[in-house]
Amino acid sequence: MNWYKFAQNPWQETQNEFINRHYTGRIREGAYEQYETREGISWLGDKSKYPVLHSKKQFGDKVIEFRQSGKKNKYVQTDEEDEIIRDSSGLATYMTDDQIKEKGYSPYETTIVAFDEQGPIGWVENSFGVPGVFIIKEMQGRGIGTYLLSEWMKLRSSKQRLGQMTNAGENMSRSYHKQLVQRAIEEGKEVSEEVLKDYPDLGKNKMASIQNFYKLAQNKKMIIARGISGSGKSTLAQQLGKGGVIYSTDDFFMREGKYQFDSKLLSKAHQWNQDRTEKAMQEGKPLIVIDNTSCSKWEMRKYVQLAQKYGYDIEIREPDWHPDLKTKEGKWNIDFLRGRNKHDVPPEVLQRMIDRYDYNPSIEDILKSKAPWEK
Repeated sequence: MNWYKFAQNPWQETQNEFINRHYTGRIREGAYEQYETREGISWLGDKSKYPVLHSKKQFGDKVIEFRQSGKKNKYVQTDEEDEIIRDSSGLATYMTDDQIKEKGYSPYETTIVAFDEQGPIGWVENSFGVPGVFIIKEMQGRGIGTYLLSEWMKLRSSKQRLGQMTNAGENMSRSYHKQLVQRAIEEGKEVSEEVLKDYPDLGKNKMASIQNFYKLAQNKKMIIARGISGSGKSTLAQQLGKGGVIYSTDDFFMREGKYQFDSKLLSKAHQWNQDRTEKAMQEGKPLIVIDNTSCSKWEMRKYVQLAQKYGYDIEIREPDWHPDLKTKEGKWNIDFLRGRNKHDVPPEVLQRMIDRYDYNPSIEDILKSKAPWEK
């Protein structure tokens, strides 16, 4: 079996081939029975521990929120012999953001916790290098575990294995494979008849799905994720940009994993970001997310013009993960935001951003807006 080929294209392997590739051992039934009740997982805490809303999804009669902590991961640097690299003081050194990206590691904590209206009902985490998925008994059989597994796997490399399994875990893995096959069909990828024998219901709808794919491929979207520094704008952009590209002007100032801002180069940086956005649109990228503060309407104008030029739907989003992000009047709350931004923006600069922030602009308002030097 071509392991690498199937790791890249799991929809090209049968259900049993998929399980055999991922399976590394059996976990006895009842090993995790302490996590089968709400009381047993109460230690997870409430939503305040997981301020980043990953997604919200309906499962039967239940609306489930999936949340994350948003904490940044640290990875120790090692040499070619896998020895820890230390600084002159003997302390371990950590990977830069660029090194983490190059290695394919997740920059943020990957644990996802599921909540219903009563509290946590399950979670997925990195359990010794493989996914550990846990759902309380009363909520099992709804597809929540399969969804958690699917979302966690999106954060990992294609070589990630599922590891040891309980009987329930194996059933979940089989459901996950079916989901991968279904997604491949919807995206117009080639799925063999041998694979479809495992899923006759998917085979019946294959032609309809292929036709639908070409229709969906015409729907391109650009999302502008905007907000004051420290509001969670970049985290929102990461969530919205899954499967697409995310472009931030801040990327221009990243040097060897460090942010080195130079106000003299800001105009050049904005042009650079706009240029690569246009290139992505010329290539027909289906999803593009712009991750800038975009305080004023005119700062979004060029992106909106490009989206209209290349036939992209336009969506403007702001973070809303915490009720204290804005005041009762709907303005950004500087008392809450102070000290939360990753670039250590001084409070007086934050206040100037808030003072010039244009709230709830329409596309028409953005297109009509002018930069200060144009007035």
